[in-house]
Amino acid sequence: MKASVIGLGQMGLQHSANLSALTNQPVCVYDSNQRLVGLAAKLAKNLCTHNSLEELLAHGDAQIFYVCTPVQTHQEVVEDILKTRSDAALFVEKPLSYDYSSANRIARMANSAKRPNMVGFQKRFNGVYSKLKEFVDRGILGDIRFYRAHSFSFDVVRPSTGWKFQSSMGGVTLDFGAHMIDILIWLFGEPHVRSSLQQQIFSNQVEDYIVAVLENGSFTGVLEIGWCMRNYFPNEHLIEIHGTRGTATATDDEVILMLDSDVKDYKAGITKFNSATLTTRPKYLLTYPEYVLEDQYFIECASTQASAHPSFEDAAKVNKLVDDIRSKATG
Repeated sequence: MKASVIGLGQMGLQHSANLSALTNQPVCVYDSNQRLVGLAAKLAKNLCTHNSLEELLAHGDAQIFYVCTPVQTHQEVVEDILKTRSDAALFVEKPLSYDYSSANRIARMANSAKRPNMVGFQKRFNGVYSKLKEFVDRGILGDIRFYRAHSFSFDVVRPSTGWKFQSSMGGVTLDFGAHMIDILIWLFGEPHVRSSLQQQIFSNQVEDYIVAVLENGSFTGVLEIGWCMRNYFPNEHLIEIHGTRGTATATDDEVILMLDSDVKDYKAGITKFNSATLTTRPKYLLTYPEYVLEDQYFIECASTQASAHPSFEDAAKVNKLVDDIRSKATG
């Protein structure tokens, strides 16, 4: 398989390195900043560069396309790719788009092409969250009564500019919070938003903090997201699930299971599981394992024409929940 990457920001460069190693092929790249393209070409000999997206699509022979451009451009770039390369397998960095309407259009377009598509919610490839999903799916915790989750960081320390801070496409819920929202939907299904509250701390157009009360049938949960949290550097993603048999608490680094009595093949008391032992070791370790694993997985799906997850359709549900949380927010 041969891959192309559109957009050479942090994630575009990271995917380019992964794809080159995993496919053993040069990766064709394009970015609207030609100075950046030229610098990348000098530093990395395993890239073939193009002066425009049209040139890349017309002359490249890639079977896989990665879209790593700013979120407001995702729909247009995907449309351009599918117009000329309807046979392409498509990967889009998270979030899929800036709102549910646009994300749903992208998902429908890709589904019509009937080729593998996927969005970069790489936390699904961290063994901690796979273990947590096992607990939920197998009923290890008993009947779920309540959960709480948060994503906190100290990434925004002053008023900032750029698309992430524009009201139509930015904000902490869509940008930083999308990972946790995807995990919650993966674990429990799509929730109903009972209420939410948002606050601006440094930003003028977007929310810097939000808290939402979510309802999943017979149980509820609380989700908090903030990127101005001074005592969270490095950032922290945490989920705590309370059931009738016990509690499970997960971060990116570990999951702690606390059971009142033996349940199936898990013993009563406290058991800790570490991410390093739960996460599959990838073929190459160029960055955090889950980033390599998601690229490795998508290449395999593209080569066999298998459905990939999280798909565009999965990711559109994240956009829908973000829109719902924001629409009900006060403050």
